[in-house]
Amino acid sequence: MMLGNHLAHSASPRLRGETLCVAARAVALIALLVASAAWADGGEMCVTQTAGPFEITVFTAPSPPRVGPIDISVLVVDHGSHAPLLDADVQVELRSATPPALPRTATASHAGAVNKLLYVTTLEAPSASPWVLEARVRKGGESASVTCELAVESPLGALLAYWPYLALPVVAIGFFALQQWIKRSD
Repeated sequence: MMLGNHLAHSASPRLRGETLCVAARAVALIALLVASAAWADGGEMCVTQTAGPFEITVFTAPSPPRVGPIDISVLVVDHGSHAPLLDADVQVELRSATPPALPRTATASHAGAVNKLLYVTTLEAPSASPWVLEARVRKGGESASVTCELAVESPLGALLAYWPYLALPVVAIGFFALQQWIKRSD
């Protein structure tokens, strides 16, 4: 028997309201789990600044940045027309604020981006410490750069990193238990 049909014929309006409340909370929990586990272009804004003829915005993910791969997305906009620039050369450099660590450099492109307005790349942060992220943009004879500081944190433990995936079976069992409870209350 479907949940909607059961609720429509339930003798107790209070039970119907409580059941809907439990179901709404479960759906909200699942939405939060899925949203926190989703990866997409963008992330947390690191810097947005006008530099030369460009407006450059840099995003990083995960938030906060952790040891390991850091997804870097760069949005480049023409300062005069506010139109996105899709044919610029974008270089990204991650260097330690406390030497002697070697800088990591990569070319950002649209190739791996879901949002084709962004230039994306991934750089590896090998240690938990302060890092400086620099994005350099060139188009024609014009060039500019912006920098921001990243406080790279230690990696999450395995349990914390995978908790959304581990919670999914628990939520499914909870839905099954809710369905069985509703069935038995007939």
